Amino acid sequence: ISFMCKAQVVYPISTFSTDIPAGSYIKDLNNDLDNFVGIYVATFNGNFIYLNIGKEVKKTLNKKSNFVYYRDQLVITYEVKNGLGQILQSTLVTNSNINKIYSIYFNKIDNIMMMHYIGTNCSVGWGTIELKKINGFQLNWTYYPNSSVLTNINCPGNPDTNVYLPATENLIFTKQ
Repeated sequence: ISFMCKAQVVYPISTFSTDIPAGSYIKDLNNDLDNFVGIYVATFNGNFIYLNIGKEVKKTLNKKSNFVYYRDQLVITYEVKNGLGQILQSTLVTNSNINKIYSIYFNKIDNIMMMHYIGTNCSVGWGTIELKKINGFQLNWTYYPNSSVLTNINCPGNPDTNVYLPATENLIFTKQ
């Protein structure tokens, strides 16, 4: 009787998913993700933005049809309220992929977590968010949205295509 085993290769979270073989695990070896976990708040253009940053361990991801890998990652749910306290947008209690924000890479030297924002309805506002840990209580937020061309074919009906996240550089969020 013989057994054939293939060990899972583990990489640090400062590894790009393009640089790994199928079946690999991008693992938070030094618990760097834990430094970002928490509830944060900021104000921008009269709105209050609440970020709920959580950690997922060994999330199964598909890069291509036959390319599965695993990653420890941050996931952000959020809520945006206007100055009157009315909710403009909230992802706190949804499992939808719309408005999903998740980490894709950690730049350990600069202490910056690169996040991907899927965008709102019809992928409007999809792009990159950089979170830089300033200290134990503050994050620096920079959001670079990409543009989308909308037609009745790729975005039928009349969905809300407003992007309520602050599209700005160096916005400070404070941990609650």
